[in-house]
Amino acid sequence: MGTLAQIESLGRPQPGLMMIQCKGLQRFHVQRRNQLPLGLWVADVQLDEPEAVVPVPEHLAHTRDRLQRLLQNLQERDARSLEQLPLRPPYQWDDSGWVANRWAELLPAPAELKQRLMVLDSPLLRLELVSDLLEKLGLDR
Repeated sequence: MGTLAQIESLGRPQPGLMMIQCKGLQRFHVQRRNQLPLGLWVADVQLDEPEAVVPVPEHLAHTRDRLQRLLQNLQERDARSLEQLPLRPPYQWDDSGWVANRWAELLPAPAELKQRLMVLDSPLLRLELVSDLLEKLGLDR
């Protein structure tokens, strides 16, 4: 599974270093993959249907609210432009999948765990698991 990405900006601040800013567009599943002789991977993929919007239920509102506070604290602490913050508008605060995915991006967790969260088909289950993880990490307040 993966996400189509649109490159929004590309910079080369120094030799050997590239800064790429992307916007995720649509999820896909790899149908077939192949590595070419020089090491490049290519694949045939199937685009997934856009995920349905599932409102954040009341018992998980604290997970959404904590993310809102985190973003507000970042804005107050660092007067960077909105484009430089880890979360950029449009914000979808009442979409369980969007909130869960933003937490998965930001959490101090192994990439494998984040990937396992992001591939779940149920936005509500994803948000519930993120909420549990926040509690275990002591970040739920």
